[in-house]
Amino acid sequence: MGQARQRQSRQQRLLQENPICCFCGGVRPSTTVDHVPPKACFPPGYFPEGFEFPACQRCNASTKKEDQIFSYYVQLADHDETNRDFTALHRLARGIQNNYAAASPNVNLRSEEKRRALTKMGLQPPQEADLSSIPLVGLSEEFLIAATTIGRKMACALYYRETMRFLTLSHFIWTTHVHLMDDRSKPIVGYLREPLPEQVIGNRLNIKDYGQRFGYKCGYKPDEDFFVCASQFGAGFVVISITGDRSVDYTSFPAGERYTIFPAD
Repeated sequence: MGQARQRQSRQQRLLQENPICCFCGGVRPSTTVDHVPPKACFPPGYFPEGFEFPACQRCNASTKKEDQIFSYYVQLADHDETNRDFTALHRLARGIQNNYAAASPNVNLRSEEKRRALTKMGLQPPQEADLSSIPLVGLSEEFLIAATTIGRKMACALYYRETMRFLTLSHFIWTTHVHLMDDRSKPIVGYLREPLPEQVIGNRLNIKDYGQRFGYKCGYKPDEDFFVCASQFGAGFVVISITGDRSVDYTSFPAGERYTIFPAD
């Protein structure tokens, strides 16, 4: 059996065993297989196994833009260069520039902007230091939107993966992201990693040296239907997603940042 037929058979089996889309609240049939996190976050052939999810056409197709933008920044932010494929990264960069130019990072930061960014990371460059050659870029507003969208989608996917249940309109999703090079992220990531009991490390069985490319830790309280997951992309970003019952007043999460299922109703 050829690879294309094997892949088709796997997809058909996944859809047969999971006939409902896991992103729109369990209300539409699954007709496609969606990859969460996006395949473009990884070099060709390195997407972790076991992260294919049943999706309707609407939920799958509606994040094409956000998938590309988020994946590009994830690869740029990964300080482990063994996780990168520069040919694929350059191809992704050209696609961003051609299709979503406003999403491109700001590569012309002024020295004072770089100094502020370094200070936020816990670094204190000397006042007389020339920062023009420091490779720092500015995040675009388009990336922040994309990160929120992908964080919501990952919440739906990982909740389904761990519980075999759907997030619905009765749930909220709160999501954020942190950069591992930012000293301010360390207490947040450490605080979440310690109590979360379940850990999943992404892998591919046919690749001996897969590396530390993707993994997540999560915890679920069935009596409260409360789910927390922290997903790490290489040595770059951690995406945090928290879900719970909308009727409970979780005052720790700003109301304006509490979303429903993906996509918005």
